[in-house]
Amino acid sequence: MEDSFVLQGSFVGGIFYVIKKLLCNVSDGIVRFVLGNEFPGKKKYSAGIVLRQKAEKNKREGESGMIVRCERKRMRKGKKKVLTAAAVLLFSFFLCGVKAEAKRIYTGNVRVDAAAEKIIRKCTRPEMSRKKKLRAVYVYLVKHMRYSRRPGRIRVKVTPQQKKRWKAQEKQLRRKGKVRYSRKFSSIYDNLLTLQGTCKDMSGVMCIMANHLGYKAGYHVGRYVRSNGHSSPHWWNYVIVNGQRRYFDVQAANHSWSKHHSMAAVRSFGLRRGNSRGWRKHHRG
Repeated sequence: MEDSFVLQGSFVGGIFYVIKKLLCNVSDGIVRFVLGNEFPGKKKYSAGIVLRQKAEKNKREGESGMIVRCERKRMRKGKKKVLTAAAVLLFSFFLCGVKAEAKRIYTGNVRVDAAAEKIIRKCTRPEMSRKKKLRAVYVYLVKHMRYSRRPGRIRVKVTPQQKKRWKAQEKQLRRKGKVRYSRKFSSIYDNLLTLQGTCKDMSGVMCIMANHLGYKAGYHVGRYVRSNGHSSPHWWNYVIVNGQRRYFDVQAANHSWSKHHSMAAVRSFGLRRGNSRGWRKHHRG
């Protein structure tokens, strides 16, 4: 009888012991999961040990430890903000800005393109910006072009060696995707080689030169108003600079240069805004 009671008690006690261990393991797992200590490769601690270690660490570090941790956390947040701002700045710099190099627009005529590049090399320096090169080309055309309705002799001569050098350069730029072609000003090719023509021809030559520097350009037709109030049909051209139209009148500047040799008059007809008072004084339409 006593033996059966002992066996029965030990059996019930064993069941309670197993249930207790299961509950302890489940509670330890929950606590470890909540506290973030259940990671692969780490030693698994019981819930009591984890809580005791955290309490001792907080007591040992005290208030100063909390301040240090808060400061580190704030520094990490600040570092993230700086990195994010830098990434946004670089991305916007890449998209809007600092845009990739503008594609040059060539005619596809080897002789004309080589002649245009010869003029650019003659009146500019490699260290000059694109805008300064554009102004230098404009001044060169003003000083060297002649007004005439008749065809003239070729004044910009291109040698076979220069053509060959130009073909090699063009091939490299085309391979890099920095070139596109347009025959918009095909009627002006001879005028570029002779540096001679009417107001329309001079404007077309300026457009071709601007295209070679990577600027979009085109004609503008209106009327030129003289100082005595009389006006006549006239052609000038525009160039897109930084997203805005800037106007050039090579023929008017050429006429002024021929009479007065004044650079002030030359500058007054180049790279001008269409709504400026000096420009509107002579250009209508």
